[in-house]
Amino acid sequence: MKIFFLLMLFCVPVLHAQLAGEKLDSLLLLGKHQIAISLLNQQPQIASVFYQLGQVYHDKMDYFMAKQWYEKAAIASPTLKHRLKEAQMDIVLQHYHNAERNLKRLKEEHPEKEVIQQRLAKLYQRQFKFDKAIELYQRLVQKNSNKIDYFYSLGISHYAKKEYSKAIDHFLISHKKDSMHFNSVYQLAKAFYDLKLADSTYVFIKKGNQLRPDHKNLNRIYINQLRRDKRYNEAIKALTRQDSIFPNDFFNKKQLGVLHYKLNELKKAEQNLKLAIKLKPSDFKSFTYLGHIALKRKNFPEAFAFYFQASITDKISRDQEFYGLGVVSIAMDDLEKAQYFLERAYYENRLDASIVFELAKITDHNTKGGKDAYRYFQHYVTRFSDNNENTAYAKRRIREIKEVNFLKGQN
Repeated sequence: MKIFFLLMLFCVPVLHAQLAGEKLDSLLLLGKHQIAISLLNQQPQIASVFYQLGQVYHDKMDYFMAKQWYEKAAIASPTLKHRLKEAQMDIVLQHYHNAERNLKRLKEEHPEKEVIQQRLAKLYQRQFKFDKAIELYQRLVQKNSNKIDYFYSLGISHYAKKEYSKAIDHFLISHKKDSMHFNSVYQLAKAFYDLKLADSTYVFIKKGNQLRPDHKNLNRIYINQLRRDKRYNEAIKALTRQDSIFPNDFFNKKQLGVLHYKLNELKKAEQNLKLAIKLKPSDFKSFTYLGHIALKRKNFPEAFAFYFQASITDKISRDQEFYGLGVVSIAMDDLEKAQYFLERAYYENRLDASIVFELAKITDHNTKGGKDAYRYFQHYVTRFSDNNENTAYAKRRIREIKEVNFLKGQN
């Protein structure tokens, strides 16, 4: 009996160690983190146990504790594996200075290890130090020209610097090396869309859809390109499909509303825009389009309410919202309020011909040909002069105001 007891006494720690090693992954898979932690706390206080505790807390998304255990592992046994994990946790915790310092040290100690240089380059990208990232990736390409991720990451860095030609070149190289590399195809579609090269955009959208037909962001590029090309019915068809895959998505509802508005399908536009507002009440543009719809229906009080809501939602430039309020106020014969809102629109955007012209007209009416009206008409003629009726009207009023006021010595 005593012999059996002694055997059990010596075997239990070994049994625990085996369980910790063999069962850790399954415990993490089942989400039984506390059991794993309790089990590991019974083990000897050595580097491998510290590392496993780091893994448990990492899986639990308690990154602060994970960092502490990985750091203990690195102190107890400063292997490359332990020190890389410590740096990784610094990156997750956004302690970028510490991570950069440690990765630079590792790079000096292990100049042959590509993984260190790659992680340092990715850290530079996170910190928007794209020149340093490019320099490192170029060195990595020289060492290993078969690694697709190096070319892809060079493309990402150049794209961030708005060096589109270089970015596209690198995305094309990674695509050529592996035609199934979806991220390269997606970035090419995105780059060509941003450069307004429609044919190339469609080419890579098609390639991307063959690889991942339900990719949300790729399909958004496709929908935006169709909208840009005024292929509204095709865009609605694509959006309807997207909406069936990703229901209750703000982008889908808003774009369906906008596209139905473009096709003058006001009821469908209104339905989708109201759903978009429920999903994102802070989106002022949805209120703006509802204002446009009410204005088309000549429901001026409702149009005013929507435009006003748009004008006080969020803090982005509101020129079209104030312009809409001005137009509605004119329709409601509230000309002082109309001038106020058009002046607000003019303050937000002086490069919109409609805003400048309407403001000039309402100021002309309210001030009976005052200096401000003259100034606005002058701005319109100087900035937007062409042969249309508005320009002819503006030039005529400039002559008339000048004759009435300036020739009388009103300087």
